[in-house]
Amino acid sequence: MPPRGLIVLMALLVIAGDQYSKVWVTSNLVMGQSLPQDAPVRLSYVVNTGAAFGILPQYSFFLVVIAFLVIAIVLLYQRYLPGGNHVIMAALGLQMGGAIGNLIDRLRFGYVIDFVDIRVWPVFNLADFSISLGVALLAYFLIFSKEQKGSN
Repeated sequence: MPPRGLIVLMALLVIAGDQYSKVWVTSNLVMGQSLPQDAPVRLSYVVNTGAAFGILPQYSFFLVVIAFLVIAIVLLYQRYLPGGNHVIMAALGLQMGGAIGNLIDRLRFGYVIDFVDIRVWPVFNLADFSISLGVALLAYFLIFSKEQKGSN
């Protein structure tokens, strides 16, 4: 697989997992329901009109625009990257897949379906997790990469 294909593969895997999990939650839980009720980690069916982890509620149009910008930036930015860095490609694929997963919800419903409830953090979904993981991977690479340290 060409290295840039990793971006597409990661994005497709995230989109598929995100959308499938949301279909499962909406088919098996009632809005507001949590399973199991008393567990520290549970599935809780909620909707979110804001951004990841509930920030910026009621800014759906703004968040749609931001999602399109993130997708465009990833597609443009990847052209300028050396093709051999799989960490960066995976990180960008995670970010793009998460942005597209939540964008699908916003365009279809006007909100995002969230369901991962760890009780000490706002309820989130796989797309939110993928975006966060992608940002963390990219930050880790930029901070600790031998390539980066060698160029200083």
